[in-house]
Amino acid sequence: MPMGAFIVTTVGRLLLATSIVLLGMELLRFVESGRYAPLSTIALWAILDIESLQALENAVTQGMFPGIWQGLLQPVMDIAALYMAVGIGSIALFLGKKTS
Repeated sequence: MPMGAFIVTTVGRLLLATSIVLLGMELLRFVESGRYAPLSTIALWAILDIESLQALENAVTQGMFPGIWQGLLQPVMDIAALYMAVGIGSIALFLGKKTS
């Protein structure tokens, strides 16, 4: 297996393992609140490290393309973290297996 395929496959496996943890988190939140409100990627990032999220937002909004935060990045990061991890992990596994 080429090194690139190994790295992509490993990232895919890690993301799918992370999605299992996120599923557990979602189930706990559902049991506590009684309603399903998926945690967005941006909210998860804010829980894990708010300073790096703010630094990224400042870097993007003060860079060459200030409108890209509101127009592209924020809507993408509003997707549920569980769906994002499963989707990107599955794509990475597919691409890693295809290149080997």
